[in-house]
Amino acid sequence: MTSRYRFVIDTSTFISATITGGIPATILDTIYLNEHKLLFSLETYNELCEVLGRSKFDRYVDREDRLKFLENVIEFAEWVTVVSSVRVCRDLKDDKFLAVALDGKADYVISSDRDLFDLKRFENIPILTPREFYDIVLTQ
Repeated sequence: MTSRYRFVIDTSTFISATITGGIPATILDTIYLNEHKLLFSLETYNELCEVLGRSKFDRYVDREDRLKFLENVIEFAEWVTVVSSVRVCRDLKDDKFLAVALDGKADYVISSDRDLFDLKRFENIPILTPREFYDIVLTQ
């Protein structure tokens, strides 16, 4: 992958990267190392902070380490002001990720959430699971 890309990653994929590592963590490392852009709106970032702050994750990753993870994510984030109104997901709470992708001119949406990845595309933006993204994009 030699071009610089713009990504939206949903909260569940970030949680997987933080808690279990694996392919989601590899994707984040690749984004960081290759200076790609990770797109956030205030709403998507606040959701990530709220979910990562839940005490149920304390048994997997120390709260301080989760806060450090958030600080690291901010280093390669680009903030998107959302102006589009999107209403296409079965779960309306997931529309915010598509709005960021649209207004931030994302190249990809990476999602572990069936309500998002079942769409396959939105406004010509591919929506891939972490495994699909790894297999299709990172191994090119």
